Amino acid sequence: MQQVRVLLVDTDRHDIEHIRTFCAEAAPKVVFTVVRSGDECWLLLATPDAPPFDALVIDSHLPDTDGLTLLREVVDSGYPAPVIIITVRRDVETAVTAMKMGAFDYLVKSGTYWEHLPRVIDSALARYHLTRENQRLQGRLAAYATELQQAMYQAQLEKTRLQAVLEQLPEGVLIVEGTEGHTVAANHAAERLWGHPFVPNVCIPQYRHTGVAHLHETPLNPEERAIVQVLQDGQPVLGMQGELTRPQGDTITILVNAAPLLTRQGSVGGAMAVFQDITEIKRLEHLKDEILSIASHELKNPLTIITGYSVLLSRMPLVQRDERAHRYAHIIQHQSERMYRLVARLLDLSRLDLGQMALEQTSVDLVVLLSSVVEQQTITPHHTIRLHLDVPSLQVEGDYTRLEQVMVNLVSNAIKYSPDGGDVVVSLLRQDTEIDLSQAVCGSRVTAPPPYALICVGDQGIGIAPEMQQPLFNRFYRAKEAARLAAGQGLGLYICAEIVRMHGGALCVESAAGKGSTFSVVLPLVLTDSAPPRSPPAAVVHRQPEPPRAAPRGKGSGEPGGFPDTGAGE
Repeated sequence: MQQVRVLLVDTDRHDIEHIRTFCAEAAPKVVFTVVRSGDECWLLLATPDAPPFDALVIDSHLPDTDGLTLLREVVDSGYPAPVIIITVRRDVETAVTAMKMGAFDYLVKSGTYWEHLPRVIDSALARYHLTRENQRLQGRLAAYATELQQAMYQAQLEKTRLQAVLEQLPEGVLIVEGTEGHTVAANHAAERLWGHPFVPNVCIPQYRHTGVAHLHETPLNPEERAIVQVLQDGQPVLGMQGELTRPQGDTITILVNAAPLLTRQGSVGGAMAVFQDITEIKRLEHLKDEILSIASHELKNPLTIITGYSVLLSRMPLVQRDERAHRYAHIIQHQSERMYRLVARLLDLSRLDLGQMALEQTSVDLVVLLSSVVEQQTITPHHTIRLHLDVPSLQVEGDYTRLEQVMVNLVSNAIKYSPDGGDVVVSLLRQDTEIDLSQAVCGSRVTAPPPYALICVGDQGIGIAPEMQQPLFNRFYRAKEAARLAAGQGLGLYICAEIVRMHGGALCVESAAGKGSTFSVVLPLVLTDSAPPRSPPAAVVHRQPEPPRAAPRGKGSGEPGGFPDTGAGE
């Protein structure tokens, strides 16, 4: 039982005795401390080490002051306890005045009034604590109201500032919210670029004001738009380019970067897209590509002549008898072939950028193609190529030479960027369901439905850091570790990704620094192909014998047009 400490200020010994006697039996938790004057009361209340009182009971008639004066002093001092006034009979005016001055209750001296004192004390304490809690809550509410007002003012200030920044940006900015992509805001640059104002609360997929197409002029489906992809996948879409036909009838080239706007729970609550008009940049690139194409063609013929004559020179008896002359002829041949391969890559690059790379479509058996590619590779004693074939035959519609070019590049990269050796695993399997590529970085998207052919090339090499994977399929980009390990131009993976895209597939990478890389090629199968999957046969292992022998010559392994020198990050 918790004690209730009460300070009783009274001069009537008879009443004090009755109060103590009755409360000791009826309310033993109430413990009284008695003083007989206002001075004694203040002396006790002002004692620093004295325990506080839970309630004060003050008689209205005291020898050195009256109860109302003492009540006012106690209330003004802020002492944390309720005050109860005891008045004489028929002194209602004093009781009313006391209540107005801050007393929590009063008791009239009549009969056995002390029998009501425990109940009055309990009631006063309850009202006091309720009043204190109410004051505390009102204080907190006022503080919250002030904070809310300040937050609203700050939010409005930030909104105004953000709107001013958006309006000053030369790029177009569009913000949407919700999983359906309802427009929220767009700056004037976006409206000028698109040629029409954005109507609030209209879903982006429902816009029909403009026509959007890929750079190769195939229409862009609504679900392929950058903002729609971000809302569906929750992943940023960077560097998307397309042709935009505006309501006025003119067409411009735009660059789109989009990113998700996440809620506090981490879910996608909207998206933001930034648009740039790169029409002039693309025009200059087109002009540069034409110049590059012309220059590459002009270089190709003299390089062919130099290569041919260097071969003839190295075979002359006089040169073969002179070790120094033979070495010089070999250097000329090697460097001219290297230059020829570089010219071939530049020609491929210009053909891609000018839209002039044509595919010679035939039915390609990937089992035959991969077996040929693995046989062509030059490997060291420290490397082993393992070929896993999940099916006896797997047909795709494509260009055999170009697909071979892709696979030669990927396998040679796996060898080149595994300086400590290890297994290079090339696998082929048939996939009859959708392939989850959410954890991979891809150079394009698969446009065809299942079934697919899935080719994977995995190594145990240096790997690629996560921050370097996104731009991996950009032209002229090389990862830092790859650039330190081997020379290159940063064209191989870009060209490979574009070739795979032209086949309706995707080239993707999954990697971690120091843990190797896996490059995956997803290709749509020929619809007539009905070869059922079977249990995988024993792996075909290609290991370089001791001493190493020269690899057979063929497309992609040293002849002009091959890709033996392109590497990871190229």
